[in-house]
Amino acid sequence: MFLSLAGQGVEPTNIKMARLRQMLTGTALKAIRGLGVSEPEYKEAKEILQSKFGAEQRKVQAYMDQIEKMPPLKSNDVQSLKRFDDLVRIAVVKVQLEGHGGELGGRCFAWFAGEEV
Repeated sequence: MFLSLAGQGVEPTNIKMARLRQMLTGTALKAIRGLGVSEPEYKEAKEILQSKFGAEQRKVQAYMDQIEKMPPLKSNDVQSLKRFDDLVRIAVVKVQLEGHGGELGGRCFAWFAGEEV
């Protein structure tokens, strides 16, 4: 979304880059910090942001975040274990459908995905 907002109009590239930087914070701003204001650098900034923070990457990260945010499981809480199992299985399928199965890594995810470990 910020790429479409920053890139609208027929303004000079340096204005577009300034607007883009104003819209960013944190990791996204750091990702393009070293770039100047030329047309090639503006295009590179857009490519960097799309690859790191675009819709596809956000979906994959959201699935992984859900798993990481699960509260610790207690040994006698079967329902929580079942919910965790469901969440991991769904996340694995969704991540694989997005074409990021290789990012899952680890033997645990391979087991949940039904792959041989």
